[in-house]
This record gives sequence, structure tokens and C-alpha cells, in this order.
Amino acid sequence: MAIDIDGTLLNDNQQISPSNIESITQLLLSGVYIVLCSGRATGGMEHIARELDLYSYENALLASFNGTCITHAKSNTELFSWELSPQDVQVINQLSIDFDIPVIFNTRAHHIINYRYCDHEFIKKKIKNRADIQYVPDGDINRLDRVLKASLVVESTKLEKYLLELHFSGIVRDFHSTRSEPWLLEISVLNSGKGAALHYLSNALNIKNSEIASIGNQENDIPMLTHADFSFAVGNATDAVKSHARYITSTNNQSGVSEAIRILSNLSLLAF
Repeated sequence: MAIDIDGTLLNDNQQISPSNIESITQLLLSGVYIVLCSGRATGGMEHIARELDLYSYENALLASFNGTCITHAKSNTELFSWELSPQDVQVINQLSIDFDIPVIFNTRAHHIINYRYCDHEFIKKKIKNRADIQYVPDGDINRLDRVLKASLVVESTKLEKYLLELHFSGIVRDFHSTRSEPWLLEISVLNSGKGAALHYLSNALNIKNSEIASIGNQENDIPMLTHADFSFAVGNATDAVKSHARYITSTNNQSGVSEAIRILSNLSLLAF
């Protein structure tokens, strides 16, 4: 079962309900594979994985950076990743400059922003952990390698406008792009993302789509919902996400993940 974190597993206070913990633990003990899928860095998922005791189970995995990095939790072994090339980074950085949009380049260890955006008001408003950000000049940005994803941070109304512009949309089409928030456009290698992560794992583990369940709330979760025969949207999900889900549960504040697992508990064919 693939589970999104923010807005799905976590409630609005950034907590995991006891009901969600108990239900996930039951699946782990029964041998079901649990995959936490998130736009967060792998390190940003660690405290959540520890609260769920995922590091004690062979059947627990982390799909971080919007699914572009897959890690086996217990052994802390990276199984697969999709990385932007240095040329990709240059193209995205130039797009950021052309449209005056701050972009965060995410490597395994760092969140990196062009120094020109060090005092950007929208970054200050939306990015909570700015202490984790490294600000570097243009020249250093263009020499970055091993970047897993780039995140364009822009007001949602402006982003809607840019996506209709030929120059902007033409460049974005060359990548996998999706929103994890209305104001956050995530860009990674073409044919990557949460759905690609599930496709990789289902092949590696020899698990059929009919044995896969997934649950999420935002646009970046849609590819993993379409990859699973048992797809769930929490009650607080966007309408677009709900339209791709087979089931709608209660909200993230009402333990929607636990409700999804209760529904699945009556299905004997689930392995993932």
C-alpha cells in the first residue's frame, strides 16, 4: 500500500493519529508492503518512519522527492533513483530567471536556491524550514549534479497563467511536472514521479496492479492512484484527485488512512 504523507497520513497539526499507526502496523505485521510516498526529502521522512517503526520491517519502503528516490527503510539502501542531468538543471534555472520564479533544487543532502532569491517574500511566506536552504550564485547552480527534483515556488494564479504560455509550457513538457501544492510545481525527469516509483516496485516485487492500493490528496498523487486498482482519496483531497480515486474516505483529520485500510481488510488478494 502506497501512502502519501502531508495532507493524507498526517493531520493538519502534522501528527499521525493513533488509529492510523495501529492500522499501518497491522498491515506491516501481516506482510503487506508499505510505501510512504512524499515530495519530502528522505531525511524529512525519517521521523515519520520512526514513529511508524518502519525501520524494523523488511516490507517498508520510502519513495521520497516526489517518488524519484526509492529507499528500503530497514537497511537504508537506496534501490533506485531518477536524477536531473546538469543540462536539465541549467534549463530549469534559466526558466526560473526568465519568469522570475524561485526554484529549489533538491539533492539528497541539500535544498539549493539561486542567491538572487534570498530575500524573496513568497519564499519567506511558504517555505517553513528556510534554515535548511543553501543560497548559491548562478554559476554554482549551473554546476549542480545529482539533483532529484526542482520545485518552482510561485503564487497559484501566476502559475496558472505561466502554464498557458508557450515558452513556459514548452519547457515544462520536456519533464515530469506536477503540483504537490497549488503554489508548488515539482519538476523531475520525464516519466518519473510517484506512479513511476510504484511501477518500479511492482515489477521488482512481482506484484500486480490488482494487488496494489494507494491513497493521497494532491495532484502529485494522481499517478500512483492510477497505478493501483484500489485507489483512495482522503476527504480533503482536491476534486481532481477524487475523480481518479475508486474510494473516498474521511479526511486526514479523521484518520482517512485507517478507514482505507479497514475497507481493504475485507479484500484477501492485497499484497501491496
